[in-house]
Amino acid sequence: MIPNSLFLNQPKAFWAYVRSISQAVGYTVRGEGQIRVPAIEEMAEALNGLGLDGTRLLKPDGATKIAQTLHSYFEYRAKILNTFVERRLMNKDSARALFEKMRKQLSPKIPIPMNKQKGDKKAPAFLTAIVNMLYRGKHGRHRL
Repeated sequence: MIPNSLFLNQPKAFWAYVRSISQAVGYTVRGEGQIRVPAIEEMAEALNGLGLDGTRLLKPDGATKIAQTLHSYFEYRAKILNTFVERRLMNKDSARALFEKMRKQLSPKIPIPMNKQKGDKKAPAFLTAIVNMLYRGKHGRHRL
C-alpha cells in the first residue's frame, strides 16, 4: 500500500487536530464497527467542546483549507481501515492457529507471555509471543 502524499508532510498542528477530533467525536460508528468520518461541522464543534477555536475549521463563509484537508484525511483513513486493513485482521482462532504453528516450527526456549485474562480466557498473548519467538529464536538470543 502506498501512503497518500497529501498527508505525508502535514505539520504537527494537523496531527494534533486529528487526535483531538478523533478522541472527541469517537473513532467508530456505534453498533456498526465502521471507522467514523466526522463532518466539518462536527469537527468544529469538537474543537469548541475542547475549549479550542472551532473557527479555525469553520468560518461563517464556509470550511477552511485545513478543515477540508482534515475531512479528506478522515475519509482516507476510514476507507483504508474499513476496506484494506479490516479484512486482514486476525481473530482469536486464527491468531491461536498461527501461534501454535510457529511454536511447533521454532521450538522456542523462551518464556511465552500470557494475556491479562483470568479463568478460561487466560491464554498466551498470541501476537507478542509470535514476535518474541521470531525475534529471540529458539535459543533465547536475538535473531535480527
